[in-house]
Formats: sequence, structure tokens, C-alpha cells
Amino acid sequence: MWVSNLSHFTVTAVAWLKDSLTTAVKSKDVKEYVKWMMYWIIFALFTTVEAITDTFVCWLPFYYELKIAFVVWLLSPYTKGSSVLYRKFVHPTLSSKEKVKRQSYDTLVHYGRKGLNVAATAAVMAATKVLLTPCSELHNTMHFRSSALNKSN
Repeated sequence: MWVSNLSHFTVTAVAWLKDSLTTAVKSKDVKEYVKWMMYWIIFALFTTVEAITDTFVCWLPFYYELKIAFVVWLLSPYTKGSSVLYRKFVHPTLSSKEKVKRQSYDTLVHYGRKGLNVAATAAVMAATKVLLTPCSELHNTMHFRSSALNKSN
């Protein structure tokens, strides 16, 4: 397993340093950055799946060679494997989750506004009730509270 992982990183490092890194950095080409972003997302998903399934399928013949061939396919500028997988599987999944997240956010804002409106209405009603009560009733209430405090001391 460690040989396969080492080969993944070696192939990636050589490909990265050879052409794309110097080209992307010098030209500041957004397409190069996007290509590598897609590769690293697919490679991270592959590594996660590999960590889980490796113990179950490592006994298959040519397993490690197939993993190396898969990484080469991902990196190849001719096959554009990482771009194909990203555009067919990852991007649609992330886009659908983004729509759900946006709907959840809109719902949260809607009910938050409703809650604030109810709280503001209750505060205004309470303030109006205090302002509309006769002064004599407020005086009696205050007198009752102060006499209760004096009795307790």
C-alpha cells in the first residue's frame, strides 16, 4: 500500500513540477489552476475511497498496477481523466447540494424575519399597554411593590 501511495505522490509531483506548475505560475492561466483544482479534488476522493476499500480488494491481481494506471489516467492531458470525473460526478453533486443549501438559507431567513416581527409586535403591545394604563393604577402597583419590599426587610 505504501508503495502505491508513494508512486501516486511521485507521479503527481513529477507531472506538477515538469510542465503545469511553471506554465500556470508564469502565465497565471486560470484554466491551469482549474485543471489542477479538479485533479486534487478527484485525487482526494480517490484517496479517501482507497483508504476504506484497500483492505478488502488489495488481494486482487494487478490491484496496485491498476491504481497507478488510474492516477496516470487522471493526470494525462490527453485523457483529461480528472476533468471528466469532476464534470460528470462531482460538479453535479455539489451543484445540487448548493441549491438545497440556498433553499435552507432562504427558509431560515424567512422564519427569522417572522420571529422578529412577532417579537417586535409583542414589545410594541407591551409598551402600549403600559402607556395606556392610568397613572393611578401604575402608582398603586408601584406602591404595592415598595410596601412589599419594606415588609420583607
